[in-house]
This record gives sequence, C-alpha cells and structure tokens, in this order.
Amino acid sequence: MSADRAVADGSHPSLLSVVNWFPTPSETFIVRKLTGLQAEGFDVTVGAALFFQPEAAAHGLRLLPLTPVRYPRSSWTALGPAGSVRAAGRALGAELRAGRGRALRDRALLAPFRAAPTDIVHFELSGIAVAYRHLLPALRPARLALSCRGTNDQIRPYTSPMWAEELADAFAQVDLIHCVSEAMRRNVEGLGAPPEKVLVNRPAIPVERFAPLAAARRTDVHDGPLRLLSVGRLAWVKGYDDVLRALAPVVASGREVEYRVVGDGDEREKLAFLIDQLGLDGHVRLLGACDETEVTDLLAWADAFVLSSLSEGISNAVLEAMASGLPVVSTDCGGMAE
Repeated sequence: MSADRAVADGSHPSLLSVVNWFPTPSETFIVRKLTGLQAEGFDVTVGAALFFQPEAAAHGLRLLPLTPVRYPRSSWTALGPAGSVRAAGRALGAELRAGRGRALRDRALLAPFRAAPTDIVHFELSGIAVAYRHLLPALRPARLALSCRGTNDQIRPYTSPMWAEELADAFAQVDLIHCVSEAMRRNVEGLGAPPEKVLVNRPAIPVERFAPLAAARRTDVHDGPLRLLSVGRLAWVKGYDDVLRALAPVVASGREVEYRVVGDGDEREKLAFLIDQLGLDGHVRLLGACDETEVTDLLAWADAFVLSSLSEGISNAVLEAMASGLPVVSTDCGGMAE
C-alpha cells in the first residue's frame, strides 16, 4: 500500500523511523511522537543500529535492528611525481577490493529494509539520511522523509564543504524535508533544499504533564540561592562556558546562586576545569545524563531556565521549561525567537 493510497482511503500508512540508537535521553520527543502515532493506529517500526534494553521494548514499538552505517574510506593513495607504476597498480588493486567491500556492505545495509517493507521511511536526523544517501533509490517505492533539527544542518555544512554537498544530495532524493522552525527552513533552502519539499512543523510537548509544576510554582516560595537550570549535551555549541563566565562575577559579588546542568558530552572536562578556575565550586553542578523523572524534579526545583546556545533548531528543553512555568533566559539563535 502506498502512502498516497493510504491517505486517500483513510487508512494509516506504515512508518519506519530510522534513528542512530533507541531510546536516548536527549530524544524523548521521538519516543513521544512514535508512541502517539501508534496510539492513533499507525503501524510504526523503529530502525536503529543499537537498542538499549529493556527501555526500548517497554515502549511497545516494533524494533528493527539495522546494520551500523560506516562511511566508506577510500584506499586510493595520491602519487607524487616519483610515484612508480607498481605503486599505482597496488593502489588501483586496493581500490577495486574496496569496491567489492562496499558492495557487500551495501547489501548488508539494505537487507533489514527489504525484510520489513514500509510505506514511509523517515530519517529522524538529516545526518542519517546523508549516510544512506547512495542507497536511497533502493528504498523505493517507499516515500522518503528526513528531519532537520540542529547541528548537522546549521553548523556542519559551514565547516565542511563536502558535508554541504552530501546534504544537498540527500535533499534532492527525498520526498519531504521536515524543519523544526522557520529559521531552519530558511537555512536549508539556502543549502539547496527545494522549497516545495520543505515542511515546517515545530516540536510539540505534552503540556498537561508539566501543568502541575506550573500550578505549584505559583504558590511555592523558597529561601536560599537563586536556582538556575540548563538541560542539553555538553558541547561547544551549547555555550555553557559563557554561562560560567557570566556567573563568576555574580558569585564573587556575594550573591547566592546555584546552577545545575543536565547532560553529558565532550566538553565535560573543559567545563569542570572552568568551574574550578572561576571559583564556582559549590555553586555549579554537572549532573550528567538524567531520565525524564529526574528532569521533571529539576524543573520543579529551578527558579529559571538558561539556554546559552550558539545554534538551535528549537529547544525541546526550553518548551518543557515554559510549560512548567519557568521563566527562560535564551540566546537569540535559530528558531528560539519563534
């Protein structure tokens, strides 16, 4: 059954949602979307190279293990003026062997898709679609969609010309390009996304889940330090070092502030060093990854939410903070003004 026919006769098409791994603390919005679609009658499958159990099975979604994608590395070696014919022959032979290896790998990558045909294949992050871009024609007749949510679309194309070309190739091959904000739409159209393929659909969160926090906040008053909270991976693009440098003179002036950061990542060591160097020990805590219940408890604890990012699609963490009644201080980046 094609997706077009499914819409025409009122039935629900089958959907394969492709992610890197499932589930992850930073992508709870994907879980909510997929379980919501399943509750509405859609036939939903999650494809991933890695499933965290038993959490993955607990959501009641069909799981499809995928072969991990690896970018092919060419074995071709550029030869200088002194390069010999024999060296050229060895390089060519290695390249041919690599070609056979790629063919085998491609068959392994496609096997799960062919074993579980579906009407719609949705790559939840554009970078996954880029990794599969040379295989996208083989996924037909399924309709193909990808989502543009952040770094792969707003930063990486400008730091890697090759990535920009690969992303434009993926845009050309899919049927739908989902953007989480108008700012993202403008960005990807500038990168070559055909405007007629672009759909802006901003993130949604279950407001009713956070409403009790907002109601309690109106009557809850506490003594002690101002409580600040941020939620997001510890990456340079999140700008946490800017928050620390802004807090240092506040703390040095004698004001009471406690700042907690949820998330993990490559910048943890740098941020821990800055906390020590700026005299913020006892005022800033890096909490690492937290589950939904822990984040909800922290939203209830906080007095204000801080988003210091250099780039964002639209922050789901900020939407949750707003729904819980927290005032938000945000940089003006990406779709945040929307």
